[in-house]
Order: sequence, then structure tokens, then C-alpha cells
Amino acid sequence: MIIPLDRPRKLIRREPLKHDKSYRDLHQVGRKPVTVCVACLCAWTYGPNDGRAAVTASDREITAGDIEYEPPQFKVSFQTKRAIILIAGDYPTHTEALQQTGRTIANTSEDHPATIAEIYASSLRQVKFKHACDIYLGPLGLTSDVFLSNSGISNEIVISLANQVQSYSGQPTEAIVVAADDTATHLYLIDSDSKVTCQDDVGFVAIGIGSWHAKSLLMQAKYFNRTNFAAALSLAFSAKKRAEIAPGVGRATDMFIVNKTGWAPVAAELHAIIESSYQEYDKRHAELLSDQYTHLGKAFAEIAAKYAQQAQPGTATPALPTTAAPQESEAVDQSGDVAHAP
Repeated sequence: MIIPLDRPRKLIRREPLKHDKSYRDLHQVGRKPVTVCVACLCAWTYGPNDGRAAVTASDREITAGDIEYEPPQFKVSFQTKRAIILIAGDYPTHTEALQQTGRTIANTSEDHPATIAEIYASSLRQVKFKHACDIYLGPLGLTSDVFLSNSGISNEIVISLANQVQSYSGQPTEAIVVAADDTATHLYLIDSDSKVTCQDDVGFVAIGIGSWHAKSLLMQAKYFNRTNFAAALSLAFSAKKRAEIAPGVGRATDMFIVNKTGWAPVAAELHAIIESSYQEYDKRHAELLSDQYTHLGKAFAEIAAKYAQQAQPGTATPALPTTAAPQESEAVDQSGDVAHAP
């Protein structure tokens, strides 16, 4: 049957391609890189090189596409003597960006913390741009030169291709750059949009699916960038262990210290003490909670017995109060505060 041109046609809905935005929206909305990395600034008062240092803690869970596993491998890249990068998200994307960053730093002898962070963010953007060009331009036999003014391609086609390339977000990636200069150590966050922000005044930063669990513990502890070194070690380790409640966070914990003399792993003896101290804390915390439940249970039983005795025969037992009522000599003002009546 021939369908008239003026007759509305039913749209044919095709299955979205894997690189279509609709496909990404279904599979990546709210998706966080599977891992946790934590970095905390602290006061360093040991030896002649006093000042500000940083403590880091990270797991070993790796994401490569749709594969997650935990190999015996650090989630840390050592870029210079005083700069390390902690990564979360797609490992192959980070691998390309780290290699490119290493070449750039080697060619320029760059060691300024802020510049290293910008170099790595730029490398991530370039890697993802390359992937987008491979997906959208490669099948057409085109390269990124199509966006040059003398490419000979019509503006409409160039704009359409630019929109497709720009809409490509790639696999999720995040990073923390911990680097020191001659005066102090600095923290930089590279978010999923490859945007760089300095976290020096906040004093701590966390990335990965367990980041909110880690940051909530540090916020409850009122962490700041001049916390003493011992407390920083304990809280950074505790924040990482708290993050293990999130799916995809590994059990192994790697810790490093960065100050103006360079980076170094936390000594095995000290790491064992931190682990033992945390286990003791966890045990005592559970015992305190159990004692609290027992105490509240006894108190409730005593109050229930008291109200049962006060109940008159043949009448219902008065309901237990949920809040304390004011005495006759007291009145509650409109603000909710208790005030004595005249």
C-alpha cells in the first residue's frame, strides 16, 4: 500500500548505539567510579622540614570498562619526587592520560603543584576528545582537522559533528593531585568533567563511589588543614575503612605521606599500629552501642512498669509520653523555649 505524503507516519524507533547519549544516560546517570581515594592535609612538625604535609589512603579496586577487580597494585602514580596522583574510574583512560602527563612533565621539567594538576586535567580531556573523534569522525574517514577553518566541510556538518563530539563524556574518571612546593603541600581535585579545583582550605578531598562515606566521617571529626599528623593518619585510615561500606571499594589500604622533601609510603610498622588501633576502636564502639541499647531497654522497662502501676483498675494504661511535658510552674513560649510562669 502506498502511503500519501501528507499522511502522518509512525516513527520507527531504533535501538540506540552504544555511544549514543541516550544509551549513556541509561547506563551512566549517577554512576561514580568504583573505588575510594582520600587525601588529608596536616601539620608536619618532625625534623627541620616542618610545615604542611598530606596523608593519603586508597584501595586497589580497579575499573576497566565493565570489569572490576582488586590486583596487588597501587592506585597511585608517582609523577615527580614531590607529586603523586590518585585515580578513580576507568583505568585505561587514566593510563593514557598518565603517560601523556609524564612525557609533558619530563619535557618541561615542570614541578609546580598547580601546573601539574592542570597538565593532568588537560591530558584527560585530550584522551577523551581522541576517543570521541574515533567514534564520530573515524567511520566517516575524518579526523579532528575537520574543525579547522580551512577543512572544506560545510558549517552545518561541522556544527553537527562538533555537537556529537562535545556530548561525548566517555568513561567516568576522577583524580586527586597531591604535590608539594618549597613551602607546603597542596591538594587538587580533578572532577568527572576534568575541572581542577584547589582543596587547600577545605583540608581534605575524596573521590570514588565511597567518597561521601569518607567525607562524612572527616566532616563529623571537624577536620581542618592544620590537624596534627597522628590524628591525620588515624582519620584518613578510618575514612577509607568507612568507605568500604560502598559497593566496589576494596579491602586493601595503601597509605602515603607527601611533604616538601618528597613522597614516601607509610612504614609497615606504623601501618600495622594504625590497623590495630582502628580494630580496637571498632570493637569498643560496638560494645558502647550494645551497652547503650541495654541501658535504654532497662530504662524503658522501668518507665513502663511505673505507668502500669499508676493505671486505675478497669481503665486503659496511659500512653507513654514521647516528650517531657512542662511542670505547672512552667510555660512554653512561642519560640519553643521553657520559661517560668510568674
